[in-house]
This record gives sequence, structure tokens and C-alpha cells, in this order.
Amino acid sequence: MHKIKTYLAGPIGVVIQDHAITWRTKAIESFNTMNIECLNPMGDKGGDRLGDGRNRMKKAVNNGELRFIRKYVSKTVIPPDIKMVEDADFLTVYIPKDNGYEICGTYGEITLAFYLHKPVYVITERCLKPSELPCWLVGCSTEIFISWKDYYDYISTRIKYL
Repeated sequence: MHKIKTYLAGPIGVVIQDHAITWRTKAIESFNTMNIECLNPMGDKGGDRLGDGRNRMKKAVNNGELRFIRKYVSKTVIPPDIKMVEDADFLTVYIPKDNGYEICGTYGEITLAFYLHKPVYVITERCLKPSELPCWLVGCSTEIFISWKDYYDYISTRIKYL
């Protein structure tokens, strides 16, 4: 029997961010109760799959080493994330309040999932009226939630359809 899988998309950043781990850890715990497997770009069980590479990336960013960044991201970061999006049955996308960080990888993953006809569920802290979400994101989304509880309630009723 096929185990349902969700990819946990959302900001990570070059420097490890506690918040990036925290929401994913909570999501994994909640999805485990629904027997849904989580595909986590941070690594198994919320760890940091890049390890020492993350510090090297920070140094490269600070020094403007674009060749290193291009090679490292295109060979090490992007391929496994794209594979996880491909393997997922749906995306769980967390878009927190905008605090100036870039989340272009997340938007790329969302676009790929849309192209592959996979449901894209967005949970956000941003205002919906007026919308603080990029129109591209809204266009790729299946549903948008402002509460994790509402999202989990929705998914628990949709499992058989995913």
C-alpha cells in the first residue's frame, strides 16, 4: 500500500534557523499521527543535511563567491529537494510573516508541484485581506490556511483523496 507523503516547503536560509526546524518538527509529529510521511529538506527528523556545507555557504555568500554558490546549490541543494517534491503526494508550505528573507527555493518547489498537478497547501501568518502573499503563490496553491489546526483538520478529512 502506498504511504501518503508530504514535502515540507518553507524558508530555511543559508544560516541554520531555529524556526525552520521548529515548525517542521511539529509538522512531522502531527503528520505521524495521520500516518503521513514527511519529506524534509532539512534532513531526516529535522536535522541539517548540509552540515558543514552550510557554514561554507555562509562564507561564500558573505564573500560574493557566486561560482561556488552556483555549483554548491545546483549540485547539492536543489536536486534532492526537487526529487522530494516529485515523490510527494502534496506540499505543505509554510509562509511566515515577511521579515526580509528570500524564499525563492520555496517558490520554485511550489511551481514544480503545480506543474506536476500536486496539491499545494499553504499555511501563512501573512494577511489575506489585503493579500500579503505573492500572486504567483496564490495561483499555484490549492488551499490557503491561517491556522495549523485548521490545516491539520482539513488534511485529516482529505487523506483518502490524496
